[in-house]
Amino acid sequence: MYGTESEDLVVLVEYCGWKPVGDVAAFSDSRMKSRRFKEGWVRPEVVYEHFKRMDPKDFSGTTDLFVAEGWIRSLEVIFKFMDMEDAGKVRCTTYLLKDNASLWWERAEKSIDLNTLTWEGFKKIFYEKYFTVDVRSRVKREFMSLRQGDLIVAEYVQKFDRGVTFCL
Repeated sequence: MYGTESEDLVVLVEYCGWKPVGDVAAFSDSRMKSRRFKEGWVRPEVVYEHFKRMDPKDFSGTTDLFVAEGWIRSLEVIFKFMDMEDAGKVRCTTYLLKDNASLWWERAEKSIDLNTLTWEGFKKIFYEKYFTVDVRSRVKREFMSLRQGDLIVAEYVQKFDRGVTFCL
């Protein structure tokens, strides 16, 4: 931490776009607020530290679109809980990219304006990489040909639920 605990809390509250409630609003005096924005003093590491406490999983890349989609969904649960804004979502997500995924992102971000990249924009780029048209077509074909056959009902329902996610 670089500031006092109350300063870090104010940065976190403002960075995530949270609405101060009760005593939290008292931390946000105009002097500290103007100083922070004048000096560009918004510390993403404070947000990231709170984000990491939610135990998000790293992503190393995969050819299994269900794993990639599950990873994105798990992050969205955290983002919803933290009520995080797009810039924080993208920033925190890219810190979780490891190995092949990190190498992919290093190349991809060179052609992207990170200052205007939204969470939906990031997901579009991510899906283009990990949900290629061929993979999506294959999953749709598998879903359309899904039959219960020898599967027990619970297994069939699980396969149905996974497949329907990508076919709607």
